[in-house]
Amino acid sequence: EGQDISTLTGLTLPANAASTFDVWLEDNAGNDDSGNSISVTAKWDDTVPEGFSVTAPLQAWYNVSALRFEWHASSDATAGLRDYVITIDGSNDYILHPDSTGINIPDPFSAGTHVWTISAFDSAGNETVTDNPQTFFVDFTAPDIAHNPVLEASENSPMTITATFSDEDSGIEIAEFYYRKGGEAQWQAPIDMSTLNTYQIASSFVTSVGVEYYVYAQDVAGNETYKPSTGYYSSSVTIPNPGLSSTDRWPTGIPNGSAVSSYQLISFPGQAANASPNDILITSSALPAYDNTVWRFFEYGGGSAWNEFASISSIAPGVGYFLIVKDPALNLSTGQTMSVQSDQDYTINLSSGDWTMFGNPFDFTIPLANVIIDDSTSLAGDPNFYTYDGSNGWVATSSLEPWHGYIYKSASADKIYIKPRKSDGGFAKQMAENVVLLENEWLIDISARNGLGVDKLNKVGVLTTANDEYDALDAFEPPMLPGGISLRIDNRDWAQNGDTYTTDIRSIKEDGEFWDMEVAAQDDRHNVYLSFENIPDIPAEFDVFAIDVTLGIAQDLRWNSVYRYAVSNPEAIHNIRFIAGTREFVRANNAGVELYPDRFSISQNFPNPFNPQTSILVTLEDMATVDLIVYNLLGEEVFRIADNALYPAGYHNFIWKGLNRDGKRVASGVYFYTTRIRNLSGKSILNQTNKMIMVK
Repeated sequence: EGQDISTLTGLTLPANAASTFDVWLEDNAGNDDSGNSISVTAKWDDTVPEGFSVTAPLQAWYNVSALRFEWHASSDATAGLRDYVITIDGSNDYILHPDSTGINIPDPFSAGTHVWTISAFDSAGNETVTDNPQTFFVDFTAPDIAHNPVLEASENSPMTITATFSDEDSGIEIAEFYYRKGGEAQWQAPIDMSTLNTYQIASSFVTSVGVEYYVYAQDVAGNETYKPSTGYYSSSVTIPNPGLSSTDRWPTGIPNGSAVSSYQLISFPGQAANASPNDILITSSALPAYDNTVWRFFEYGGGSAWNEFASISSIAPGVGYFLIVKDPALNLSTGQTMSVQSDQDYTINLSSGDWTMFGNPFDFTIPLANVIIDDSTSLAGDPNFYTYDGSNGWVATSSLEPWHGYIYKSASADKIYIKPRKSDGGFAKQMAENVVLLENEWLIDISARNGLGVDKLNKVGVLTTANDEYDALDAFEPPMLPGGISLRIDNRDWAQNGDTYTTDIRSIKEDGEFWDMEVAAQDDRHNVYLSFENIPDIPAEFDVFAIDVTLGIAQDLRWNSVYRYAVSNPEAIHNIRFIAGTREFVRANNAGVELYPDRFSISQNFPNPFNPQTSILVTLEDMATVDLIVYNLLGEEVFRIADNALYPAGYHNFIWKGLNRDGKRVASGVYFYTTRIRNLSGKSILNQTNKMIMVK
């Protein structure tokens, strides 16, 4: 009671609770106005918030300058939480919302020791400090590894690795040594070096494939050190004399012979200490003194030219060579050699616009997916990559093998990179290998054979996705070996990459398409056989011919898909046109050769005189039977070239190889051949005798 009252004192409030007071005025006469009272709520809280603990960072080593601080939530049942206050190193305070349980501290931490704590305050100002304030440590310095790389070793000798590990701040947590054989994808189980300074790799592990290794350390804070800093060390292994041997490829000796099919495309793994052809092939391999009638050795000189033994200065790893040996059971040895380091890609420079013969420089197999060109495309499925198989000629392959050689030509790339890994690491994209034919699409495989020489990888045809000139479906023609045979498609007039090709796929045409081809055959003792496969895939309404532009004749390939002719000049090019189309199209593009004869005729043999074989052209206006018999001057039958054989209308080239019925070569002199043509009723249409001369 009283006047000018502004403060009430002496009130008793319940602890940690809220009380409500109503206040109104009363005058001295006892009049009051309780209806105009004011309600006041008073709170009293002297209890601190609930205890809580921090969860990160705890007492430990860290190697980052930015840390996240976290804690379990506190609570206050009376006044409620007002905020959290983090104190770092006794001075840096961060005030946080009462609902938060973590924060990324924006200020970076320096290396060294740091202390932090956190308090929870309620709305009455009561404070609870975390029950586990923390001290933590920051270390940015990576551990040190003292190590001198071991980059050379000797085959079948132990290899000692020495390394010393140290860390002045948080200390060494992990010290390990990893190693593997060259080309392997997986490392051996790590060697714990925390109590070691040296480790010895067993002698049996040190081989011609080389050794790869690295050393690793991690300190308590998580800082890491690798030696080397990237990749791994590659130790080249020296293989003492006699070095590496070709028996790894040919256990019983190099395949021998004198025909073109006996050529071997080879390379030499490792870097020989003495690398001249004389050192490796004669001194180390014990081949006889160079004699090109006993053995021959070539490298590709570019432009379809070959460099022989005397013109080759050295034998280098990663280079391909051709070798042919006449005698059996011969082997090659490299002499003392050293494995090629495998810590980086092996680079091979390509000859611009030409073929490059190369090989595997490593003594382990490398999948073709790990052999890439400039645009990171692997050679897997590339139609311009081959190896040589004597009996099959140029063939595709899926890997690089030690002692094997290869050949490649690119329209644009100037380098090949060999990744030294035995397994397919998925390093590069690959070219498509298989084609599923759609309607009106067709592909014709063409092979050429001449004695023991063969050229199989030839293909023409039409696909929806193909261009008429150069695209990825086309492939260049490999060079021809001395004494061999080559069938090549003449596209020298193309605006881009004009050249000769082994594969030429074009767009689909309604009326037909043709390809002009050249055949080079350097063996005049044998006929050339051109085989055309998959002729039935060509639309039935199309006529299909092999037009011999050189001889001026043509063969219907639907009747006989193998065309044969005699080699009259081993230095000359023989021109063939393959054509498939409507009758109107083939007539209009017949290269000047009448495809549908209007007469019966028998030609004079050519060449004449001849040695060792000659050709006789028989022209049939309609289907007929043919007898063609060779006689000597006494009128005695020597050989029957055709015996009542049925042939369709067209041009037919008969070849006599100068042999009698017993398969023996006849003597020089004059011979006659009598040709009789009869219709299907047996009536004689033409009977003619011609003279020819065999010379030796």
